[in-house]
Amino acid sequence: MKITQHAILNNEEKEITTERVLEEMKNGPSEVVDLTGSDDDYAPPPPKKQKTIMDLKPPGKPAAKKKMNSNTNATLYVIALTWPSASESVALQSYLQKFQQGVDSVSKGIREHCFQRVETRHMSIDQVRLTPAQADALSYEGIAAPATVTFGSLQVNGNYAGMKLDDASTAAVMGMVEAMGAQHPLTAKNGVVAKKAHVSLLRRRMIKEPTKKAFEAGGTAVGDMPVGAVEGGLRVVIKKLGETLWSDARELF
Repeated sequence: MKITQHAILNNEEKEITTERVLEEMKNGPSEVVDLTGSDDDYAPPPPKKQKTIMDLKPPGKPAAKKKMNSNTNATLYVIALTWPSASESVALQSYLQKFQQGVDSVSKGIREHCFQRVETRHMSIDQVRLTPAQADALSYEGIAAPATVTFGSLQVNGNYAGMKLDDASTAAVMGMVEAMGAQHPLTAKNGVVAKKAHVSLLRRRMIKEPTKKAFEAGGTAVGDMPVGAVEGGLRVVIKKLGETLWSDARELF
């Protein structure tokens, strides 16, 4: 009689016959056979996870590591000579009022859009890229702003209107700036550093409406009036360009 059993060999079910058992008792087993196993005990190994397109790396060279840059957080700061409007002389206040009236005679909207706001009039000294920590650490020793500055003339064209200092005030401001540069090199291509000491009154500020006629009307309105002066309260400040209010600028001296 042929006796048949089943065994699990290398994770495969094998048929075991009486003849095969007798042969292996005589010659020795050719394979290790587990006669005690059953289908209930057998658990096949889990299938290998198939790679998907999400697992594939794009061809080409691996991305280069970014180098650390100490100036990553650097931004533009403006250093400027400024003053409170209360320090503007009566003559300067009358001059500015007359100038605004001239601009308004052509377009009040242009004046409102382009005119430099009260408490923001200033004289740019330098623009420099600094980190917040560098800006906070910037300081000067032994330098003072001029006690007064006097304006000598008005400069007007189709895109700009501003007041220029008279010769004596220009010399005083330039002396201050040279002392600043001796302590911390200045970099600006415009403003006082470039010997263009001026205070902007009107700028186009990306307005679409033509401005030349209105700007020139302001110049015509003031004619030969004395421009006036700033009498005290002058200080040099630093602030983020375009972000920080002038009232929140940090005073350097």
